[in-house]
Amino acid sequence: MTFIPSSITGGFAKSYRKELHSDVWMMPPIYHRVWYWLRLNVQHEVYLFPTREKFGIWVVPGQRITSLQQIAEGVKWTEWGKEKVPNKRTIKAVLDWLEGQKMVTVESNAKGTLISIVNWHSYNDSPLEKVTAKSNAQYTRSAHKEEGVEGIEVKTKPLSSPEASRLSGVLADLILQNNPGNTRLNNGKREATVKRWAVDIDKLVRIDGKLPEEIERVIRWCQSDSFWKSNILSGAKLREKWDQLIVKMQGNGKAVHSITDGEPRKLRVAL
Repeated sequence: MTFIPSSITGGFAKSYRKELHSDVWMMPPIYHRVWYWLRLNVQHEVYLFPTREKFGIWVVPGQRITSLQQIAEGVKWTEWGKEKVPNKRTIKAVLDWLEGQKMVTVESNAKGTLISIVNWHSYNDSPLEKVTAKSNAQYTRSAHKEEGVEGIEVKTKPLSSPEASRLSGVLADLILQNNPGNTRLNNGKREATVKRWAVDIDKLVRIDGKLPEEIERVIRWCQSDSFWKSNILSGAKLREKWDQLIVKMQGNGKAVHSITDGEPRKLRVAL
């Protein structure tokens, strides 16, 4: 039997001294242990996660499809020669707390638990970090006890909606207009970059409840503003700074939209 490691080997993730004064550091040690395990085991490349039903699930950088049991096994420790493995209820409580602190998002269904690290790029924005799809697939097969997974036929599933992809393209084009030498969009990188940004823009629609026309209005405005056009240079940054952008637009007398109880409502600011 071939030994498959219980965690991804190689690479690194940034740590900051201020974390010693963070809320998670002040919690019981299991909280910090789970938090670091997640940070060190999320995907670093776009990967098509195989399933038994012959279709795949896209996992993007900063995410991992896992389970409570996998996490429990990943954070176990030895104390006085005796192995200690936290139970799944404890892991669930930790994940709920991390999600409440807006450090992760957790989505669970029959296929597993998808965990996303919020602001993952701030811990792993390095070209030296490289974890391959092969290493992730090995870990997945070990955890789920699946065999022969390489031979299944997978159907590619888009990372985001067509509308999110279009909006991502609008953002890319406007950024290039402002800076034709943008390194993320030149030398054949535009297509991959637009796909990556579309994932965050899709979350603006699907999770945050923003209207596509509202998003396009904000994109066009921020890329025409002297300050924001140099600060909103990705889909992730657009989503991160969304509330600030809306406030600034309102201050400039621009019309914006919001979602209230599932219904679009137009807000106007007097000029």
